[in-house]
Amino acid sequence: MSQAFIREIQFYTQMVNKEEMSWFHCGKCGALFMAQMGELPDRRCTECGAAPSVGIIVEEKKAVAETVAVPVSSTGKRVVRKGRKPLIVKLLLAWVLFMAAIVAVGIYHTPKEVKKNSAQKMQNDQQEKDEHILNQAIPTMSRSIDGFLTAVTPEEANQFVYDPTGVAGKVQRFYQSNARIPMDAKSMRVFARGLVHTPSGDIVEMRWRMGNRIYQTFFIKNNQGDWLMDWQDFERYSDYPWSVFLHEGGEAEGEFRLFARERLAEEKKSTPQISLVLYAPKSGHPEALGAVSPEILVDRSSHSGRMLAKAFELEKKGIQIFQSSLLRMDPEGLIRVRLKIRRTGEGDARSFTVEDVMACHWLSIPDPGVTVEDAPPAR
Repeated sequence: MSQAFIREIQFYTQMVNKEEMSWFHCGKCGALFMAQMGELPDRRCTECGAAPSVGIIVEEKKAVAETVAVPVSSTGKRVVRKGRKPLIVKLLLAWVLFMAAIVAVGIYHTPKEVKKNSAQKMQNDQQEKDEHILNQAIPTMSRSIDGFLTAVTPEEANQFVYDPTGVAGKVQRFYQSNARIPMDAKSMRVFARGLVHTPSGDIVEMRWRMGNRIYQTFFIKNNQGDWLMDWQDFERYSDYPWSVFLHEGGEAEGEFRLFARERLAEEKKSTPQISLVLYAPKSGHPEALGAVSPEILVDRSSHSGRMLAKAFELEKKGIQIFQSSLLRMDPEGLIRVRLKIRRTGEGDARSFTVEDVMACHWLSIPDPGVTVEDAPPAR
């Protein structure tokens, strides 16, 4: 290292506390030298004496930017200065936060109109699906009901019903005490069709007239894809005619499809038992009632009692079991039940007990129609 360079370092080291100095690089000889910061056109390299610039002509603004020296402290370390964020960055950040706020508010406060439109779309989609199923079911439904109505014998009629093997014995017994009269299928006038969604699958409901009679028929799809009439629901099948059973006919216990009404519902709502009256339905006359039972009491805390209470609650709210798409035809205040009943005693001493409420509908499916929680264990 030359003596001149050493003296230069010593000289500027003494001046560094008086003025802001910086190191520069000579573009001619390549030496490093210290000089005062700023734009000094007469600055000279202390080693070769020449101007440090290499002679490249640049725009004035760029030249100023390129010749700005990096400040150093008295210890020779680089001084790092914190600069301010450019305005464009601040604007971009503000825009992102604003858009995020709009999205959050839109998600949290979904307009009622949007919810309404979404619900309407779902309803329309379901209606389209239901119509598609109904259109597919009509051909086999027509063959089933036409064949059943025109059949002369129970054996012939049994070929056109759902689960023919399972109901064959019931069909024979039923028509032994209920005369079968063939009908002219051409005089049948269908006035409504609908779909019933059950846990066991979709069921088609058809309503039709023949003369002054109105019928309701349900069709269940079998494993072969054919829609066949639910014979047990159509005939309101019971092990014995209800009027005969009430007057000590038949066995002492049987399964029945009946209407149920709760007696003195408001007056007895706080009592431990539900007071029931059971009616036989009348085929072809949905508004009419047949034979009626005496009062039958059912414990509210029992499984049967809780099923009945739930079904009566739905009826009061106007809610049909399985949410049929067609209007209710049953008399007001009554519910459909399929139950086992035991008869005891004779004459004026006879009484009736509900052994089990099997379902709160008449369909030939295993689902009970209403679900209730298990009773709390006895303490």
